[in-house]
Amino acid sequence: MVTNTTNHEADRPFLTRAYKLSGVDEARDLYNEWAATYDQDLADPSHDWVAPALTAAALLDFFSDANSSETPLQILDAGCGTGIVGAALALQTPARDPKINTDIDGIDLSTGMLDVARKTGAYRRLDTADMSGSLESIEDGSYDGVICVGVLTQGHVGPGVLREFSRLLKTGGCAAVTVREDIWESGGYKTVVEGLEKEGKIKVVRNTSEDSLRGASIKMKLLVLERL
Repeated sequence: MVTNTTNHEADRPFLTRAYKLSGVDEARDLYNEWAATYDQDLADPSHDWVAPALTAAALLDFFSDANSSETPLQILDAGCGTGIVGAALALQTPARDPKINTDIDGIDLSTGMLDVARKTGAYRRLDTADMSGSLESIEDGSYDGVICVGVLTQGHVGPGVLREFSRLLKTGGCAAVTVREDIWESGGYKTVVEGLEKEGKIKVVRNTSEDSLRGASIKMKLLVLERL
């Protein structure tokens, strides 16, 4: 999966391992091990992970245009990791639209990552979850928004979770998600999105190619999917 990273594996050992994961247990072990230095590693110029800020902005832009209620938006950060995305939402929300308030829940496979996320203070609730299966513990229509960054990629979570996101969303809500660009088609993500669209469950509001890990020259699809 890794594009343009082979020559720099010594600089990014955890990232290289992450793109070669073969199962849930291996993923859990890796991210528990990586949790202590994850934020520092991804902020380093050799990674320069810009995806969280870009995706948070896309989610907030959708609600800035669509939302007039003063009730806090219920947001699920799916695969929240150490809380980088939740922190980005908390930072950007008042600057982009002071009328928007959010309550953010997070789920992740790694308890080590969740321990770090808890320290950000950005989340109302944090729970462990395996996103490679059904998220049956979460009721239909529970959330106004779902944000998922850096999770839909090789060796991680497959395209089936996009149907789960659709189920979890309230009508008129949206999912802002990233998909590693070089597996957008081969990984089946494009097919699932097109299927949901044909079924009348979602509207694709945005589908753009953006930088993800700028330091590693990795691109992503940034999607905003409105629940119909």
